[in-house]
Amino acid sequence: MTLVLSSSSYAVDESGKMPRDEVAQKESEVEIEQPVEYTLPYPGILPDHPLYPLKKFRDRLLDFLIRDPIKRIEFNLLMSDKRYSMGIFFSDEEKYDRAYIIVAEAESFYGRIPEEMQGVKDEQRTISPDLLQKIKTAARKHQEIASTIKNKSPEDMSEGYQKILDQIDQSVQKIEEKSK
Repeated sequence: MTLVLSSSSYAVDESGKMPRDEVAQKESEVEIEQPVEYTLPYPGILPDHPLYPLKKFRDRLLDFLIRDPIKRIEFNLLMSDKRYSMGIFFSDEEKYDRAYIIVAEAESFYGRIPEEMQGVKDEQRTISPDLLQKIKTAARKHQEIASTIKNKSPEDMSEGYQKILDQIDQSVQKIEEKSK
């Protein structure tokens, strides 16, 4: 989002008044980062919980059983969002190695979306504009989260997060191509 601010300088005559015709305006653009308005779902059981392997098994089973490409897009987006939510939790707890693993896993789910979009096209179906907008907004939120965690993490993890940010950019490009 770009916010344009204007700063004005005024010429003052002997009477102390500012004549309107002598007002010089100068505009400068200032980038102001606004957080992306996208709510992530509650992650549920975290990887450090003893029952997490059961949750992961359930997710893999659901992933295998869902055959409708639009439902698979929704499922992959949900799994990605939940894992980004977990990544935030782990980074807040300063467990940066776990946060990185989870965020990388989240991006692998998000990276499947363009393939599923192709499946929708192959079936000569269309994706609803609402879902398409949700996918694009999620990408911006994922970039925001990955950047935030990258800035909090130790320097040695910076390169890994940069790769994740690059993967997000690639996925967004593929999504843009598939949505035409």
